[in-house]
Amino acid sequence: MKSCGDIDVQFKNIIQEGHYSAFFAQRRVDYRVSFAPQCSGQKLVVRVLDTANAPLHIKDLHMPAWMLETMGHQPQDQGMILVTGPTGSGKTTTLYSVLRDVGTGRA
Repeated sequence: MKSCGDIDVQFKNIIQEGHYSAFFAQRRVDYRVSFAPQCSGQKLVVRVLDTANAPLHIKDLHMPAWMLETMGHQPQDQGMILVTGPTGSGKTTTLYSVLRDVGTGRA
């Protein structure tokens, strides 16, 4: 796993991160790997980023109706919407879906 992510295998007492891609029948899947030192060795975290299964538009996120309406109909010309949550909860996916639909009337 370390060699795939171009991580130096000799270091075990520091946090190391890397990434790599794998190609499967007409699609690419990206992997992010992270190694962290532990008392009994190292902890490995692998995040699978498969864009083929990611929602593309706001409606694909299956938000509650009131939230979808709030996201889609902002009459102000300025403001801020916060997207928060823990690692892997979909913050980036949500933001990209919203950006794809800004000004298109899809929301």
